[in-house]
This record gives sequence, structure tokens and C-alpha cells, in this order.
Amino acid sequence: MISQDVTNLRKELNKISEDKETAFKKKEDLKKTVFEQIKNIKDLIKKNTDLRNSLNQTRQQRDLLNSKTKLLVQSIKKLNEQNKDSLSKLKSVNLNLLRNKLNKLETRLETEALKFEKEKQLTEEIKNIKKILKEFKVVEDLSKEIKTLSKTIDDTKRQADNFHKKFQELNQEININYSKIKEISNRLMEVKKNQEQSFAEFINQKQKFSEVSRQLTSKLDDLKEQSIKVNEEKKKINEIKEKQKHEMLQEKQKNIELKLKSGQKITTEDLLILREDL
Repeated sequence: MISQDVTNLRKELNKISEDKETAFKKKEDLKKTVFEQIKNIKDLIKKNTDLRNSLNQTRQQRDLLNSKTKLLVQSIKKLNEQNKDSLSKLKSVNLNLLRNKLNKLETRLETEALKFEKEKQLTEEIKNIKKILKEFKVVEDLSKEIKTLSKTIDDTKRQADNFHKKFQELNQEININYSKIKEISNRLMEVKKNQEQSFAEFINQKQKFSEVSRQLTSKLDDLKEQSIKVNEEKKKINEIKEKQKHEMLQEKQKNIELKLKSGQKITTEDLLILREDL
């Protein structure tokens, strides 16, 4: 029946409409997800660019400090060698005794009336002692310089180590971000694939909706045409019934008139029939 077909088509159309809207909503949600994921990737790329700049600066600072440390180590080696040579020469010398001896000799030279040869001898001895003390002064200065340089090397190494640690941390963060970019990119490909499928499903449901709508419109037209034919048929039937009723009434009235003419008795029902319009 056409009416049942119309009912079924309307149900099918409603179902297709719901499926179409579901597919459209899913497509739009996935589209939003795609934009968000692309933004996340761009943010990570920018962050990695900034980190890479910091990494390069940190590498340069670390390398400069390492180079400086290397030069300082070479310098302290030379100083240690010099100090070692000087110490080996002065190993057997008692500095305090030597200073006391110098004081006594200078005092004697200043206070005593010495013969020329003796004065010359004392002067030469004082000169030698001062030379030795001067060498000791060189050793002391070298030791101080070595100590200062050693501290500088420690500080420089510590700074280089800190920059190297920072370099490793930056490099690790960059690698983590690259992993995130790769992970998001893989998810993005899957999301785009689902988006394409949802869009294809939306188009399919849209086409089905159009087709079922066309079928429903056609069925409604058929139903309307059928309704017109049914009404026309009913009208014809009613006209036939009215005609038959009219003819029957005429026949009854003729019979009653014959009864009147023949002097027969008529009933109340006969009177009512006579009063009806033909």
C-alpha cells in the first residue's frame, strides 16, 4: 500500500537524517582536532627552534670554557715544571737559617772594622745568600701563581660542566619534543583518515537522503492522486445511491397515489413518503 510505503519512507528518511547529522558532527569535531594538533606541532617546532638557538649558544660557551681550561692546564704544567726545577735546587736549603745568617753578616759588615779581603768575602757571601733568597721568592711567587691558576682551572671546569649539563638537558628536551611531534603527526594522519571517512559517510548519507526524499515525494504525489481518485469514486457511488433512492421514492409515491385513486386506506408512513421531495 502506498500509505504504508510513505510511512516506511518517512521513518527511513528520519533515520538517514540522524545518521547524516552524526557524520557531519563527527567530521566537524575531527576538523577541530586536526586544527588543534597542527597548532600543537607548530608550537613544538617553534619551541624547538628556540631551544636549538639556546643549545648552540650553550655549546659555544662550553667549548670556549673547555678551550680556556686546556690553555690553563698547559700553563700550570709549565709553571709546575719551573717550580719543580727551582725546588730541586733549593731542596737542601733552610730558609730561616739562611735569613738569620744574612742578618748577621749584614750586621757584622755594618758594625765591624774589617779588612778589605774579609769585607770582600762577606759582601760576596751576602750576595750569594740574597741570590738564593731571590730564587726562593721566585718559587713562592710561582707557588702562589700555581695556586691561583689551579683555582681558576677548577672554576672554569665547573662552569664548563654546568654548561655541558645544560647542553645535555636542552638536547634531551629537543629530542622529547621531536618524539612528541612524531607522535602527534602519526595521530594527525589517523585523524585525517577518519575525517575523510566521516566526510565520505556524510556525502553518502546526504545522497541517500536526497534519494529517499525523492521517493517520498513521488509516493506522496501518488497518494494524493490516489486520494483524488478515491474521492471521485465515492462521489460517483453517492450519486448512484441518490439516484436509486430517488427512483425508489418515485415508485413508492406512484403506488400510494394509485391507492388513493382506488380508495384504499393509506398509512402514516405513506403520508410521510408523499411529503418527501423528489
